Amino acid sequence: MKKSEFIAFLFISITLNTLAQKTDVLKVKKQQTDFLFFQADKKCDTIYAEKNNTFVLALPDSIVFDVEIKVNNGRLVYNRRSNSFNLQFLPTLNYRHFLTDSLHLLHVYPPEAQEYKKSPRVFGNKLYVTQINGSNNNTTRQIQVEIYQSKTGQLLLKNTFLYFSKP
Repeated sequence: MKKSEFIAFLFISITLNTLAQKTDVLKVKKQQTDFLFFQADKKCDTIYAEKNNTFVLALPDSIVFDVEIKVNNGRLVYNRRSNSFNLQFLPTLNYRHFLTDSLHLLHVYPPEAQEYKKSPRVFGNKLYVTQINGSNNNTTRQIQVEIYQSKTGQLLLKNTFLYFSKP
C-alpha cells in the first residue's frame, strides 16, 4: 500500500468514525422500585360506577412480590379482558391485595393454598390474591387506596377517591 493510499484510507476511516451515530448506553438498576398505578380513563379523584373505575398497575419484577395494596371502602378487581383492575366501592369493608407465585404455595397452610389457587393469574403467571382485611366505620363515599412495601411496611402511595353511583 502506497503512502498516499494509506493517508486516504486513514482520512476516510477517521471521517466515518466521527460521522457515525454514537449509541447511548442503557444502565438498568438491579433493584428498581418504581411502579405505575394510574386511572386508565379520565384521571380525576371522583369515581363513577362502571365509568372511570379502571386502573393500570405495573410492577417491576424486583418488587412484584413485595407490594401489598390496601383498599378502604372497596377492592381492586382484576379484569382479564383488559388486563387492568376495576376499583369497586364496598362501604365499610377493607381489602388487602398482593401477588404470589406457585412456589410460595408450598410454604403456606393447605386451606390457604387452595384459596390462592382460585386467584386470577396476572403479570405472567403470578397469582393476584384478594383478602378481606376487616371492616371500618367509614360510611362516607371515600375509597382510599394505599400501596405498601410489605417487607418494610413503608407507604409508597396513597390515593383517596370519591365514589358516586351516577355521573
